[in-house]
Amino acid sequence: MAKNLMKIYKTQEEYDNELCYIPSDTLSIVIENNKVNYGVNVNEGSGYFVKLDGEKIDIGMNVIPSSYNSDNTVIHTVEIGCGINKISSSAFRNCTNLLNVTILGDIHTISSSAFRNCVNLNNVKYYGTTKPIYGNYVFYGNHIGNIQVTKDYEGDDFCGIAVDKVL
Repeated sequence: MAKNLMKIYKTQEEYDNELCYIPSDTLSIVIENNKVNYGVNVNEGSGYFVKLDGEKIDIGMNVIPSSYNSDNTVIHTVEIGCGINKISSSAFRNCTNLLNVTILGDIHTISSSAFRNCVNLNNVKYYGTTKPIYGNYVFYGNHIGNIQVTKDYEGDDFCGIAVDKVL
């Protein structure tokens, strides 16, 4: 029987230099006070969370709903936990000051226009290894060059955008 893992990093840099290897039953990765914890039910949360500018929001399900945070002109960073497997249509559409998106684990589906017209979005990191199913116009209206993915990522693009296998 597989054991549940828990690892604590001292700094964000230490975590960034390691791939996100976690058991399949892991529900969350939580970054608090520059430490990364991962495991089953870390900090008694559901694992279904989104962080907006560092503020953790437990959404209580594994799907980010349609128009979840669309038209928010305040947020700059979005971090999506390993427990999330779908980003619904227009979830972050028109977040005009959004700069960075980090997806900590595999996403099964990213629906149409999920990050459409996030005109300042220029940095996307994907720590999963499987290529998601995606809809039309996921990153339409953005200025993303390439998306950073893990060296083990299975595709040559992420939602139609070229990838750099550097994580």
